[in-house]
Amino acid sequence: MKKLQDASVARFGDQGKNLTGGGNGPDFSEWSKKIDEATVKQEGDAATLTQKDSGEPLKLKKINGEWKVDVSPMTSEMASMGTAMIDSMSKAASETADEIKAGKYKTPQEAQQALSSKMMSSSLGKLNAPEQGK
Repeated sequence: MKKLQDASVARFGDQGKNLTGGGNGPDFSEWSKKIDEATVKQEGDAATLTQKDSGEPLKLKKINGEWKVDVSPMTSEMASMGTAMIDSMSKAASETADEIKAGKYKTPQEAQQALSSKMMSSSLGKLNAPEQGK
């Protein structure tokens, strides 16, 4: 999402902020700062990250040398569906950012429509995937 916001603002100026929520949603440019200021409790390959302004801690696991969000508290079906949806949404955001950089969209509205379409189709596909496997 940060890549998308950076590309959108670079191409469309302040209007580009609306593509990722702008002032109405989370400020993605502040997330890394919030993470740097968070309290971290690490025990081996497990860690808990607690932000100052959030009561819910984020649980992490080190897998193959990389820290990943631990979704094991969810049921396995919900976890796999959730991570698949996040992956597909991330891919849609990254593709849209690349298209914005390439000048494919003339307005932030065109870019938003393309992003929404990509996210909707990928999310619906992920939601229907467990049903198809039954």
